[in-house]
Amino acid sequence: MQQEVCVLLTSMAAKLDGAENGHLVFLVNNYDLVLTVFVERHLPRTAIAGFEDLLREQVGLFVENQLMRHYPDLVQYVKTTEPLVADVDEAAGRGSGQPAPPPRVDVAKMEQVVRNFKQNWKRETDRIHQYVMVSFTNFSNGMEILKQVLTQLLLYYTRLQKVIRKAFPQQSPAFAHELVSNTTILAEIKQYSRSF
Repeated sequence: MQQEVCVLLTSMAAKLDGAENGHLVFLVNNYDLVLTVFVERHLPRTAIAGFEDLLREQVGLFVENQLMRHYPDLVQYVKTTEPLVADVDEAAGRGSGQPAPPPRVDVAKMEQVVRNFKQNWKRETDRIHQYVMVSFTNFSNGMEILKQVLTQLLLYYTRLQKVIRKAFPQQSPAFAHELVSNTTILAEIKQYSRSF
């Protein structure tokens, strides 16, 4: 029966592909509703576990989808550049006098990502907040999803900062002063969490 319910929900969600994340929102809301009913009915853990996994999977997809929609340059740059600097040892780079970033690291794109983030991060974070507010029927679930999106955003931004440090171990590039501090981002995350 669980398998049939999942097939039905998936086929219904497929009809919503035109809307922004409509299919993901539909699945998250419905898996959450099923879990709420199961918990209220005190069903055994074995009955609940499958839907918890499905919910967790769809929330993960939603989180990544939101970040790709609102911060595509950041996400793509981090994913493509991390492997290029993965073998760089920051401490050894400082001592060896490595003057330039490793080959194939696009410094112009790095600078563009830093500047775009500084200019747009608050506006885009607010858009995510508003979208989550109207999309999820269970407010506590919506709050948790919002926290996951914002936490994942902070993780991508921290990874960008690490890429910059590895690419420039001797001295930070001139545009590094434009980086938004992690403390500022954390303060914003806390503010959104309280206002949900």
